[in-house]
Amino acid sequence: KETIALLNHRISSSHLTVIGHLLMCDDLDDVKKTLARNNIRDSAETEFGDLNSSPQGSEIPEEWYDSLDMSFLNNFELGEYVGYSINNKYIYAIIVEELPGLSGRCSQRYIIDIGDDQVK
Repeated sequence: KETIALLNHRISSSHLTVIGHLLMCDDLDDVKKTLARNNIRDSAETEFGDLNSSPQGSEIPEEWYDSLDMSFLNNFELGEYVGYSINNKYIYAIIVEELPGLSGRCSQRYIIDIGDDQVK
């Protein structure tokens, strides 16, 4: 009840258990399964199409450039879509491997798939 009051009654008490399950998810796949089990639609897929439907290597539209989060503090998960700068444009890429031997929040390096059987 206190949590609901803190949220100004914007969330139903029946959804608090779902939030608890979401907090326990390890990755995006777990989140999607939890949402599906609770009959909660994924608005990213239903309203805008599947946001990950662009093939790797295809160009990210220039109007999206301002929306790209270019913080060096970012960490990525395997299978995650990212933008990759090449020849003064950004293309879609997929994280395929985190390189071992590096530690620290700002020192992760990744191998990415940029399509056409190319990895960087």
